Amino acid sequence: GKLGEVCQQYLTKGRLVFVSGRLQNDRWTDDKGETQYRTHVVATQMQMLDRKAEEQEVSAEGAEEE
Repeated sequence: GKLGEVCQQYLTKGRLVFVSGRLQNDRWTDDKGETQYRTHVVATQMQMLDRKAEEQEVSAEGAEEE
């Protein structure tokens, strides 16, 4: 969905984020007759948390130059 596209575009490894949503568990029987399980994270909201820290760092550098 749209949230996934935004995450793909803006998030990188190590980025601090808050994600809320729900877990979805799937269960099925494979071709061998064995039960398989998979858990998905279904995100409904995402917030990038470390952006303000970056902005504050830039602001602090600018303040020192003045």
